[in-house]
Amino acid sequence: MIQRPISSMCCHGSKGMCEYCSPLSPWDESYRKEHSIKHISYHVYLSQQMAQPYPRGICSKCQPPPITLQLQKFRMIKHLEYTSHSILNDFINVWRVSGVQRFGYLYGRYEKFEKVPMGIKAVVEPPQSDELDGVALSDWPYEQLVDEKCC
Repeated sequence: MIQRPISSMCCHGSKGMCEYCSPLSPWDESYRKEHSIKHISYHVYLSQQMAQPYPRGICSKCQPPPITLQLQKFRMIKHLEYTSHSILNDFINVWRVSGVQRFGYLYGRYEKFEKVPMGIKAVVEPPQSDELDGVALSDWPYEQLVDEKCC
């Protein structure tokens, strides 16, 4: 790195550093022009090729614009009902304890949701037991009826 002395533009103490006094990379174009250096050395060229890309080698002015997330304007299901709150609690508890991501299939039926125009609610009825690698259905009296309508 090419060290630079503290400039009259600097507004910090002796241990601080700003854009006016921070060290320049050895391949800095403006430094080369200022000192009439036509070509950089081979070792500087190799260092330039091996330099780290963003985020280490870029300033905040040059970094790419931030990603702005937008809220989804719709929901496939507006409301979800469980026959027992333990279904959801058992499923989420594994995530709370382990911190790993999971997914599960909710087995039930769709109904009209009266509180939202053209809304749909999902009613999850069958008792489910939580497992490390999925969801298992316990004995459920309406299983055959749901299978007939779904399949």
